[in-house]
Amino acid sequence: MRSAGFKSIQVWVPDPNAPGFAEECRRQSLIIRQDRSDAQDLEQLIEVADWSEE
Repeated sequence: MRSAGFKSIQVWVPDPNAPGFAEECRRQSLIIRQDRSDAQDLEQLIEVADWSEE
C-alpha cells in the first residue's frame, strides 16, 4: 500500500463496550435531536452515506 502512495495511521475511537458508552451516545443523540440545524446536518449525512457492506 505504501508503494501505492498510502500511509499507515493509527486512529483511536471510543470503545462501545466501555462503561457509560451507551449513556453518552444517548446524551449526544438527544442534544442533536433538540437542535434542528444539527438534525438537518445529520439527515444530510445519512442521505449521502454509503451503507454497503464492501
